[in-house]
Amino acid sequence: MALNFPDTPADGDIYEHYKYNATTDVWDLNLPEYIPVYDFEYLVIGGGAGGNNGVNAVVYGAGGAAGIARTDTISLIPDTYTVTIGAGSPGTQGSVTAGGSSVFVATATGGFSHLNDGEGGDNDDYVGGVRSGVSSGGGAGAGGNGSGKTGGTGFTSSITGSSVIRGGGGAGGDGGTAGTGGGGTWAGGNGTANTGSGGSGSPVSENGGNGGSGVVIIKYPDTASLTIGAGLTSSTTASGGYKVTTFTAGSDTITVS
Repeated sequence: MALNFPDTPADGDIYEHYKYNATTDVWDLNLPEYIPVYDFEYLVIGGGAGGNNGVNAVVYGAGGAAGIARTDTISLIPDTYTVTIGAGSPGTQGSVTAGGSSVFVATATGGFSHLNDGEGGDNDDYVGGVRSGVSSGGGAGAGGNGSGKTGGTGFTSSITGSSVIRGGGGAGGDGGTAGTGGGGTWAGGNGTANTGSGGSGSPVSENGGNGGSGVVIIKYPDTASLTIGAGLTSSTTASGGYKVTTFTAGSDTITVS
């Protein structure tokens, strides 16, 4: 179909997808700049809390909670975004600790450890187990509550292509069991790195286990590219038209293009 351009256009006039150039007396193609939009799936888990030590021979140390897990899919344009991996907090003797927050689009706060009361540490979504008699409480998991001296279960995600549970709560210090997903086991066991899991409690006069560091995992079309700041530790795999980048330490920006 023929285009019926105006007979007496002025410089800069727009008609359909054309713009008139009075200098050359030509209608130039005037398509808007194309800005790509990419769908990013993400999993962000905060650092786990360290476990605590016991008060006396009756109350053993409580397990630390796992960090919060945040997951969703979001549309992003080429731009610069911040990524931060929350550290796990150290196991303690007689103090309250919290894991560090992890960040990418969403913020996932770290897990929390109670102070020498035998009750497991909480996170924003789930609660720890409560001491009963000489048993100390297990920490909350990223996917479930603690129960007695057992840590809560972690959060299940298949963002990497395989179903993986991360963010288990730490065990109570009286022979408790860690939550599925990397929680520290009795006594004084550390949470697994890059799972955001809680450290275990311990008997009297021993440090609790350290919380596991958090993680950020993003999945995106392989037509997108990332420029990753030097302050981040990461690895990338590609399969089936997608890339998966896992950030395991540090804080910096990434640029999507």
